[in-house]
Amino acid sequence: MKGPEDYEDLKEFQAPGPPGPVPQSAFRAEILGAQPITQSITRVLFPTPIFDLNGEYDPVNSVFVPNQSGVYSIVAGVLPTPDTPTIDQRFTLIISVNGNQIGRVDNYRVVANDLGILFIGTTVSTIYRLNAGDEVEVIAFFSGDTGTTVLA
Repeated sequence: MKGPEDYEDLKEFQAPGPPGPVPQSAFRAEILGAQPITQSITRVLFPTPIFDLNGEYDPVNSVFVPNQSGVYSIVAGVLPTPDTPTIDQRFTLIISVNGNQIGRVDNYRVVANDLGILFIGTTVSTIYRLNAGDEVEVIAFFSGDTGTTVLA
C-alpha cells in the first residue's frame, strides 16, 4: 500500500495559497429584456445578477473577474431572434478571457421553403484555467442581415 511519501513528486502541482477553506466562486446573471446584436462584435450584457457568491461579477459591464486562480466551468446562453427571418443567417456566441477567445459556437439558420421561423437557443461552454484578475466576458456577432436580438 502506498503512503504519502510515495506522492512527494505531486506536491509541485498543489495550488498555492493559505491552507483552510477557500471561498466559493460562482455567479449567475440574466438578461431580462432584449439586446440588439449587429455584425460588429458586441459584448452581451447580463445586467441582472441572480447570485454572486464571492463578489466577482460586475453587472454594469457584464465582466467576471475571479479573485482566485483555478479551473472554472463557464457557460453562457441566449436566444437569438433575427430581424429578418426570411434570410439565411449565422449567430456566433463567444467566451473571451482578457480579449482572447476560449470558447465559441456558431448557429446557422437556413430558410427552407418558408416553413416559418425557427428559433434556436445558443449556448457556449468551456472549462478553463483562470488566473486571479482575468477578465471573462461573453461577446456575440451576427451575419446575414441587419441584425438580431438576444433574449435569455
